[in-house]
Amino acid sequence: MILILSLVASFACLVAGFSVHPLYCTGSIWFCLNLLFWLFLLVITLPVPGRKNRLAPSPFYYGVMQLGFRWLLAAGFIHYRFHGFDQIPQDRNCLIVCNHASNFDSFILSLGMTSARKTVFISKPENFRIPIAGSLMKKCAYISITRGNPRLALQAVLKAISVVESGIAHVGVFPEGTRSSTTVMAPFKPGCFKIATKTGCPIIVMGLRYHQSTRRCPWLPVTVDCSVLEVVDPTGRPTPELADYCHTIIQNYISQER
Repeated sequence: MILILSLVASFACLVAGFSVHPLYCTGSIWFCLNLLFWLFLLVITLPVPGRKNRLAPSPFYYGVMQLGFRWLLAAGFIHYRFHGFDQIPQDRNCLIVCNHASNFDSFILSLGMTSARKTVFISKPENFRIPIAGSLMKKCAYISITRGNPRLALQAVLKAISVVESGIAHVGVFPEGTRSSTTVMAPFKPGCFKIATKTGCPIIVMGLRYHQSTRRCPWLPVTVDCSVLEVVDPTGRPTPELADYCHTIIQNYISQER
């Protein structure tokens, strides 16, 4: 239905645009397509009675979220390139750790992992209150973690362990706990590495390297390299050691000349 509406709207804009001036046509089509897309997202994410605490992502909403990621990255003129993804184990779920440089990081990581398995991310509670996005995150079984509350943080880690052990999805986390706008990362919080030590799952160490400032003016093109740097076996290694080791790998990568 949304495809039919988009085609009808595009044709209407085409006729209207050329009736005024040919240069107005492209902008009118883009505006109408964006409007239809956001109306579609608004409708499908309206609250409905049902399961509130998902353990597995909804296939439908996960697909919608992936489409939304592609749309937003294209609208923001963000070009992304993937490297080393052939290193990712295909027979089991993993813990994904990465530096956190911008609001687009989880979009890019999620799209890179599409060919392997679904990925759910651990995120702060505030993000779940964002209109449309928060609803999609819940339906895709994203995990909320409350910083500064050890009991709730432990619940989030236990849920992530269940997701990995049950073979549902990869779990992605940004161990810095916040974004870094420079090439110097904040120290990693070791607690999230318990997901790997308790399950024995491999740790996929990934790096995101932006070739322009993450505080650039909106809609200026930017290129992002998303690389799998190493797959780490957590067996017999304490969480602080794993946190420091993964931090060093990623820090060396993003510190390289852009």
